[in-house]
Amino acid sequence: MSDRRVSKIAPSIAILGLAGLMTAALTGCKSSSPAPSASPKQAASARPSVAKKTPIVGSAAKGKELFQENCTTCHGMQGQGVPHLGADLETNKFIAHSSDAQVVTFIEEGRSANDPLNTMHVAMPPKGGDPAVTTQDLYDIVAFLRQIQKTGNHK
Repeated sequence: MSDRRVSKIAPSIAILGLAGLMTAALTGCKSSSPAPSASPKQAASARPSVAKKTPIVGSAAKGKELFQENCTTCHGMQGQGVPHLGADLETNKFIAHSSDAQVVTFIEEGRSANDPLNTMHVAMPPKGGDPAVTTQDLYDIVAFLRQIQKTGNHK
């Protein structure tokens, strides 16, 4: 073979060799020796666990504080509503007939002013306009709303 031909083929061989090394590095080298077998106890603990989703429980006391910080401008100090701004949450049928998760999702997403179900025709911003409000905070607010719906208490 001439030197000229070898110099043309050599870079191709080098690229193929490099590609092979990269493939081995990415996929891992397989050992020819058998893997040690795990005991049944080790095998069970090595299985990925299925995390049980525990429901988030809200605190009505914390929810009252958060509500007063974030929601009172439109919904009043005790959720009684503000005319032409925010619905009365003490007697709100959506809250009464929805799960905590549904109410949290609603608050997270907000509602546009032109939504046909928006009777006030005033936008409700996502999370009441405070992006720092957490999911736990929203469950706390919902716990407060459940309390004022159950008792009608304005204290």
